[in-house]
Amino acid sequence: MSINVDGYFEYLIDQVYDDELDLYTEVLRVLFQTPFEALPENESRAVDGLQMRYHYSSEWDVGDDQCSLLELFVNMAKKMENIGMDPFVGYNPYRYFKSILEALGLWIDDGSFYKRPQVVQNAIYAFNKDNTIWYTSGSLWEQMMRYLNDEEELIWVM
Repeated sequence: MSINVDGYFEYLIDQVYDDELDLYTEVLRVLFQTPFEALPENESRAVDGLQMRYHYSSEWDVGDDQCSLLELFVNMAKKMENIGMDPFVGYNPYRYFKSILEALGLWIDDGSFYKRPQVVQNAIYAFNKDNTIWYTSGSLWEQMMRYLNDEEELIWVM
């Protein structure tokens, strides 16, 4: 079955939406169109990203498709929020999604980076080369747990 690509893109954005993301439509589209080149220790994160498609439409056969960077980052933000959710704030995966983009150098407060496509391409290339976001070693799962522990001081994550 074919999928409505624009509808799926909007679905992904809705998972982590905040008004600030309106400035980032161009870079989010680039992330949506760019495959995640998973290192062996991160193949399970790629599968997690593909599962976002099943949540959107269980009839869509993902086959041998690769997870996009947007699928990966949205899924990671949701997993991080599920672990580190502040019960007083409520469910808000946007804060982790923004953190991922900031760490990759893809977040500039006025959204102007999309006018410099080489900056976006360099950040994507660097990420796909070594699969690092916050730390220079460890799988993406290990990086997520260290980030939650270090930055959010969530001692129960251990």
